[in-house]
Amino acid sequence: MKFAFRMALLDARASSGRFLFVILAIAAGVAALTGVKGFSESVRYTLAKEARTLMGADLMIRMNGAPNEAEEAFLAGLARQGIDYTPVTETVSMSASSSQSTPILTSIKAADLGKYPFYGELVFDPPAPQMSADTVIVSEDLLIRLGIHVGDPLKVGSHEFRIVAISRKEPDRMTTGFTLGSRVLMTRDGYDRTGLNIMGSRATQRILLRLPPGADVNTISAAARDAFGKRGRVIDYTEANPTLSRNMDRASSFLAMVSLIALIVGGVGVATSIESHIQQRMDHIAIMKCLGGTSIRVMQVYVAQSLLLGVAGSILGVLCGFIAQAAFPHFLAGYFDVAIELVVSWKPVVQGLAVGLLTTLLFTIPPLLSISRIRPALIFRRNMDERSTQGTDKASGRLASILAVGGIGLGIWFIAVWMSGSARIGSYFAAGLIGCIVVLAAMAKTVLVILKRSMTRFSSLVSPVVRQGVANLYRPGTHVTAILVSLGVGVMFTLTVQLLQDSLLDQLRLSSPPDSPNVFLINVTPKDKDPLLRLIRSQTGMIDVPEASPAVAGQLTRINGTPVEEIQLSEGEQRYFRTQFALTWSADLPKATEILSGAWWPRDTKESLVSVEENAADSLKLGIGSTLEWSIQGRSLTARVSSIRRTDAARVGANNQFILSPLALAGFPVIYYGAIRALPNSVSNLQRAVFESFPTVTVVNAADILEIVQSVVDRISLTVRFLSAFAIVGGVIILVSSVAGTRYRRMREVAILKTIGATRAKIVRIFSVEFLIIGGIAGAVGGGLAAVFSAIVVNRLFHTVYVVDWIPLLSTVLFTSTVAIAAGWAASYRILGQRPLEILRQAEN
Repeated sequence: MKFAFRMALLDARASSGRFLFVILAIAAGVAALTGVKGFSESVRYTLAKEARTLMGADLMIRMNGAPNEAEEAFLAGLARQGIDYTPVTETVSMSASSSQSTPILTSIKAADLGKYPFYGELVFDPPAPQMSADTVIVSEDLLIRLGIHVGDPLKVGSHEFRIVAISRKEPDRMTTGFTLGSRVLMTRDGYDRTGLNIMGSRATQRILLRLPPGADVNTISAAARDAFGKRGRVIDYTEANPTLSRNMDRASSFLAMVSLIALIVGGVGVATSIESHIQQRMDHIAIMKCLGGTSIRVMQVYVAQSLLLGVAGSILGVLCGFIAQAAFPHFLAGYFDVAIELVVSWKPVVQGLAVGLLTTLLFTIPPLLSISRIRPALIFRRNMDERSTQGTDKASGRLASILAVGGIGLGIWFIAVWMSGSARIGSYFAAGLIGCIVVLAAMAKTVLVILKRSMTRFSSLVSPVVRQGVANLYRPGTHVTAILVSLGVGVMFTLTVQLLQDSLLDQLRLSSPPDSPNVFLINVTPKDKDPLLRLIRSQTGMIDVPEASPAVAGQLTRINGTPVEEIQLSEGEQRYFRTQFALTWSADLPKATEILSGAWWPRDTKESLVSVEENAADSLKLGIGSTLEWSIQGRSLTARVSSIRRTDAARVGANNQFILSPLALAGFPVIYYGAIRALPNSVSNLQRAVFESFPTVTVVNAADILEIVQSVVDRISLTVRFLSAFAIVGGVIILVSSVAGTRYRRMREVAILKTIGATRAKIVRIFSVEFLIIGGIAGAVGGGLAAVFSAIVVNRLFHTVYVVDWIPLLSTVLFTSTVAIAAGWAASYRILGQRPLEILRQAEN
């Protein structure tokens, strides 16, 4: 291959400008992929390095509910061994200021600030505030929402506190998971004064442990799992936050798939550029064959050239990937209270280089196959069309093209599986991406054919400028279809994300049944239940105020006598069914509920019976007569399955996994939850009235939840659009490459047009029409497919009719048209300055 590489370098000198675009096209895709994988490695490294800081401890026990006597005794035994521990309680509550009439939802954290956290540092503004049972520290967004300042009073639950500082950094925030509302940090004594610490409350408890030097963390973890295994989850720092790591792996796989789109677009650019280059070098190839070079020998030269381009583009992409990697923390700044340490890992670098090189080679297969169809006799036929390949065996050429396309598809599948780490996910993605490319190509071809025929038929009705601009689309070597596919893929994915973001949030607001609740009550005690409901019913604007639903926190321990941990379940199902459930009871069949098998119990039954939701029954393989056992505050409850049901998921309060007969939960500590429907403009008055009379009851407005969900979706969408923009950049590079590749043809056209009297302004309009049509078609086709895919997703999720929003579609067409015009003129503006006589003389030579 030494000769092949030498010839490849010599040949590349004549087309350095064209090959620059090939390198950039590959670099765009590799940069996106390397940035995603590199950031994932940086997060994983940071999680491992800062594991104790992110957890605030060496060991954490997470549970719903306070420790019972046996668990407290175990913790006391650890303390005697020199192991320090501190509890951290997290819940939600309503908070209000004296100057603000409407309370807001807040996320409460109660801790012993003398110990918490064992590792890491809490950063406050001003620093080192004096904390007591009557003071709190809050997040800055709470001050903004309530319009108050540090030093002002804040009522949380039934107690009024004074704000002494703003919380700037809580290193263990990532451990707490998704939180609702602004944050409030208080002492444990202060938490007791709020009245929120009630029996049966669903507050999350985290018990943090700090081990003395030399202690064996594995031994302590095993002992803690034995003591808390049925009620809590034990995590030590060596696990590097398994939930967050698992979620980051999933996000990394998804974003890697998004990056692969940009890489495939770059591959299309490679194919078009190499094909155009080979077409221009046909004479040179014919000469090499006349001098004794075989087709295989000539192919080696261009394979070597492709390898050099792939390596150069991959290296540039890896370097740019480090810049992209540095941008990701800005998208996720609200979720990381610890600085992500960006590291250079060899794994994403090797992956980027390998995938970039493989993509380059895959997409050079079709143009390389055309070398075998070039005959030496071509050199003696100077008047032949550049694309003439007389004597070619069309059947064998067609078969070779089919095999080449199949090889590209197989390569895309391999890369998708490798990047996702899952054969199933990678196969789905590869199939979807290939299908989208095929559909886009077919639609682009169809539109171009329709445009050409319409222009032929109605040519007398349009101006010469438009006719010439349309005719330019069919100029040899333009690769208009490839440009439309490349731009269309980027536009389609970017717009799909935007449309789904808007549509799903709209559907969340609109798809609920007309009588579904929009206000929810949390942590209602038995003594407050009846007077609270009376107060609510007395308020104006209340549409439906049903009875509150009872709930008892219990953990499923056995199924048909077999411990849950011994039952064959997936990892996700094990995590789900080993958490605590809000067990409830009901005498009557809930609304919008269908009994699939078995029967609902009689109202006077004294037996402990349970009705199981169909999905839980399928996962646990339950049938009528199966027995379930729960652990509730150290006591055991066993119930027999009497029915399996299906419930409309939008009906809050009826979609519990387990509903028991009325007497089954008698004697257990109970908390009530309510779901009511009120006029939207009356919710604020309701929140004020409830907070004034029942300050420990949390009143959640569904609109506030949607606002929080929207902020999360916005951040995710922004990250995805950032990556999909690389695909659009790749399409623009292909457009510029195509314009640069047809530079000499365009120069001859300009010379001829100027010779016959065309002005510079008219030529500008002709080229602008060409670029405008390319951008407009790419935007329209990509936007149309985005609308179709969004409609399918919305229909499958919500079973509703998708309503097309024309504003983003039209904006997309305008955007792609503008980008196409700008990119086209950036590559061809110098052509207008050429003198016709010089160009025509060059053409004769």
